[in-house]
Amino acid sequence: MPITRAFWRGGRGDELTKLTIENTYAERYVEIGFYLGSSKGDRQNIGREYKTPSLSKLCPLEAYLNWIEAAGLTHGGVFRGIDRWGNINDRPLAAHSLIPLLRDTLDRCGLPSEIYSSHSIRRGFATWAASSGWDIKTLMEYVDWSDMKSALRYVEPAQQLGGLIRKLER
Repeated sequence: MPITRAFWRGGRGDELTKLTIENTYAERYVEIGFYLGSSKGDRQNIGREYKTPSLSKLCPLEAYLNWIEAAGLTHGGVFRGIDRWGNINDRPLAAHSLIPLLRDTLDRCGLPSEIYSSHSIRRGFATWAASSGWDIKTLMEYVDWSDMKSALRYVEPAQQLGGLIRKLER
């Protein structure tokens, strides 16, 4: 669930750990939204609401609703640790625990985990969006980037070149 949510929002790892049930709303088959009181891109600490539509595959909205129901959560952090006996922690995940969690998941899937970090999810979304035809301005607004150079560092070079070629062909 954290990986699906992070990918479709292009979110930062520390933002995942700040998500609370109280600041999240979910309308099945419509959208999920959440409010973050602060984030790296929010220099004035005024907070921001983020929304993600319902999707037909790998839907973060359905993943969220299924997790909240299965875990019986009604308040507090959305993402929490689970011990080896299946007990859900009362506290949210710590930001530093995301990389080990991601790598453990990849290892269990038989994938090379050592080359991935929490930024890999953000980079994967940016590359997917670019290859799906998103223009850089839309991507920057959706992911909350203010600097184009920063945004382009997250998009795989082949996708950057492809986007430039498409623009030149118009």
